[in-house]
Amino acid sequence: MSPEPKLAPVAPAPAPKPKLVAPAPRERSHKGWWIFLLVLAIAGTAAFLYQSRARSTAETAAVAGLRTIKVAGGSAAPRLRVNGSTSARVYASINTPVMMGPDAGRGLLLKYVVRSGSVVKPGEIVAKIDDQAIRDHADDVQAMVNAADETMKRRRADQSIELENWKQSILSAKGIWDKAKLDYSARDIRTKVDREMLKIDMDEAEANYNNLVKALAITQAKFKSQMTLLQSQKERQMRHRMRHVRDAENFTIHASIGGLFVLNTIFRGGDFGQVQEGDQLSPGQPFAKVVDIRTMQIESSVNQAESQLVRIGQTAKVHLDAFPSLEFKGRVVGIGALGVSGGQSAYWVRKVPLQVLIEGADPQLIPDLSASADLELKTQERGVLVPLEAVSTSTNGSTVEVRRGNAWKEVPVSVASRTNTMAVVTSGLQPGDEVALARP
Repeated sequence: MSPEPKLAPVAPAPAPKPKLVAPAPRERSHKGWWIFLLVLAIAGTAAFLYQSRARSTAETAAVAGLRTIKVAGGSAAPRLRVNGSTSARVYASINTPVMMGPDAGRGLLLKYVVRSGSVVKPGEIVAKIDDQAIRDHADDVQAMVNAADETMKRRRADQSIELENWKQSILSAKGIWDKAKLDYSARDIRTKVDREMLKIDMDEAEANYNNLVKALAITQAKFKSQMTLLQSQKERQMRHRMRHVRDAENFTIHASIGGLFVLNTIFRGGDFGQVQEGDQLSPGQPFAKVVDIRTMQIESSVNQAESQLVRIGQTAKVHLDAFPSLEFKGRVVGIGALGVSGGQSAYWVRKVPLQVLIEGADPQLIPDLSASADLELKTQERGVLVPLEAVSTSTNGSTVEVRRGNAWKEVPVSVASRTNTMAVVTSGLQPGDEVALARP
């Protein structure tokens, strides 16, 4: 193996002097712009998301605070409500008798009366007035009639005696006249003076007889007038008595028709109350009624401005305030011709009287109950029932705000009829749609 060669040492070469070189130009970087744009995009996205969330939150809050309703199908018609009280169309008023006697006018004491609410039959006794005083007075008048009759008998006897005396006087005068005529017939054998005396006696006897005959006729006429006067006085007392007897008979009051007996209310002792036994009644005062509860009606009134909407024959639904569960069908049967002002209303406010017939009967349907009647002004229309506050009306028609998801949409609808609170929609809505009661 040969040995490795040895290298001779070499002296180091002198280092070259450095040369000055100009620095190369630096390239322009866009990294800052991209960072700025990225930050700006992130901020815009955050702002957009924040505004969207805020808008969604506001819409959700608005929807949550908005009053809505889900509509349903049904039928309705415009109605007019009137208030009044029930009364009977067929009834008989029970009045205190008006006395026919010349001393009529005093108070009458109610001795007996049927209990209010009782059912009476035609001809049944429903009340009695105390008639003892009037019967006693009738007995007194009967005594006066008997006295007048006795007076007539005595006067008739006296007249008969007087007439017989007159007749005897006439017969005597006739005899004197006949004797004077007989004496005068013998005048031929008498002197002239005697003939004149006989003529005078005959004429005087004739005149006396004629006067007695005429006086008899006058006396007979006088006696006849006296008897006529006495007879008229007797008949006046008889009529007086008969009036009181008839009054006493009328003090027993009978029902003219059958039905429910209802007592009236009167003012007694500073308070109002029903008539009862022992009350003092005035002649002719109505104190009760017999009503036929099979034909009842509501006596009401309607404002003159609304009276043009009411017609004879319109149907109604009748409700009683005392019995809310009861409902009756009704029909308008009477409308007043002129408006009248109420006692508590201003003079320019006028109301027209109205009568609504109640169809049907019930034991609880009695007179003088407060009641109401809903008059159907038009035929009921069927469709979707929407509250009036949810319907907006413009020149383009009627519209409703309907909920579609989280948004609201204005939908045009067709309104067939309107009531005071509801509108009947025939197109544009379906049962179950949720509508807004105000503009969202």
